[in-house]
Amino acid sequence: MTRESAEEVRRLFLGPFLPSPLVQPDRLPVVPHIPGAIVELVHSHDVAEAHRLAATCDVRGAFNVAAEPEIDGWRPTRDGIETIRELLQGLSDRTGGTTPPLRAGDRAAEIAAGVGREPV
Repeated sequence: MTRESAEEVRRLFLGPFLPSPLVQPDRLPVVPHIPGAIVELVHSHDVAEAHRLAATCDVRGAFNVAAEPEIDGWRPTRDGIETIRELLQGLSDRTGGTTPPLRAGDRAAEIAAGVGREPV
């Protein structure tokens, strides 16, 4: 996840009625505990670095970059708390990216299209 993924995450998981000003990182100092919920967080820059190393180094088999043990020659540069704070700041600021899934859009069109779907 990155700050730029905030609009896609909001659209897919939180919906158009999320009050963006309420999700500032300083207003939510911890992630709420939801019994039974398991979430793995990883920053997209760390995933990109893991993929680069896998493509350029002699590695074999499957690996999960969000789980232990860490891949030899790779260490995440951002922890889960830093990653979720960056996402929350992006949600608060309604930050989007340049690609269609990441772009910030008109929430009224999103509501008309249906929650979690791309506006038509």
